[in-house]
Amino acid sequence: MEFEEQILPGAYVQPNPPKLLFDHGQSPNLGKMPVGKIKVAEDAIGLKIDGRLFKSAPALIGEAAAAGELGLSLRFIVPPGYERWEDRAGELPLHVVGGMYVREISLTAFPAYSQATVTARTIDEAARERHWRWVTRTPIPAHVR
Repeated sequence: MEFEEQILPGAYVQPNPPKLLFDHGQSPNLGKMPVGKIKVAEDAIGLKIDGRLFKSAPALIGEAAAAGELGLSLRFIVPPGYERWEDRAGELPLHVVGGMYVREISLTAFPAYSQATVTARTIDEAARERHWRWVTRTPIPAHVR
């Protein structure tokens, strides 16, 4: 099923910080082991995710991020009563999310949202440091997996 998704301002409610994984824990080498430490906050644009890769994380992850080849993807749960679906004539249905618990955030080559970008502070720091920003304030096409 195809739909557009809109995350409303104030939707991020998080009792525990999410884990940072690579490719949603699907890497045969890394599995569901965290690859870094992150801080997540909501600002006027969307979720701002600041983080640092662990020194033991594969250098390829840092190099791919520095080259602009990785994005961010969130795995989240919407609590009952915090979402609605809108049917729109001639358009894809709209999934409106008013609250979400983010279970994990992944660095991935195939993010659901093109705006979920990863940038390194400098290429020399690529294996150790990242700054990330994830933004979804307007409806963006997405697919149910």
